Amino acid sequence: MVAASRRRAGVAGDGVLIGSAQDSRAHESVLSRAILCNSRRKFISMARELLLFLLVSGVPATSGSLPTRLTLELLMSLDSLHDLYVNELKDLYNAENQLLKALPKMAKAASAPELAEAFKEHLEVTRKQVERLETIFTELGVSPKGKKCKAMEGLVEEGKEMIEEDGDPSVKDAGLIAAAQRVEHYEIAGYGCVRTFAKLLGYTEAEALLQETLDEEKEADEKLTELAESIINVEANEDDEEDEEDEEPGDEDADEMEEEEEEKPVKTGKGNSTKPTSKK
Repeated sequence: MVAASRRRAGVAGDGVLIGSAQDSRAHESVLSRAILCNSRRKFISMARELLLFLLVSGVPATSGSLPTRLTLELLMSLDSLHDLYVNELKDLYNAENQLLKALPKMAKAASAPELAEAFKEHLEVTRKQVERLETIFTELGVSPKGKKCKAMEGLVEEGKEMIEEDGDPSVKDAGLIAAAQRVEHYEIAGYGCVRTFAKLLGYTEAEALLQETLDEEKEADEKLTELAESIINVEANEDDEEDEEDEEPGDEDADEMEEEEEEKPVKTGKGNSTKPTSKK
């Protein structure tokens, strides 16, 4: 009987709306019951569920209404290490998905076969890293979406600018490595943090998955360094030296220029008549 009444009111047993609400009173009723919960985390979770319901169902809610005001404040707050952990994971998830689109373009732009292959290999590694993150989110019962990684957006844009630059292919390859290593260093920092958070929070399986990804990012960074120092940067420097040599006139050219200068006619001071100069 009670359960039937709750269903008619559009409220599930845990206080989350499951049907279409009739008016704002139903929304405030859900929040009121949530406030009585001893667990603040449960309250935050229920409030977030309420906002998602409002957005999906299209129920009108003014910006100053109690449900919208309270829920939006909670969505923007980080009240625990767990909240920060989830927030950082979402940031990394979005960052990796941006990379999935950027890496094929970088591989296509690379002139050195070794560098192009390195980008292609890391593309496959990145796909596995995304899968690991999705596994972690599934265990947490949280959606991986909802956050835009602005830092990665900027790093990807820098890589795009390098791709579009005109210049020597070897020099551009060196620039692509520099852009790629900025990305790797950002990811190393990010995965190092969430790995530590997972350890402190007791998420053993997530810790292991994140450590695996962290190791892969470090390996990718080391591989790029090796490519730069052994091939790419060396070739870029050699091209610079060749260009400098091409610009300097040789000894033979200098002698010819000197002879031409000596044989130029000079004015004698009498009209337009000239006479050639000769060596003394």
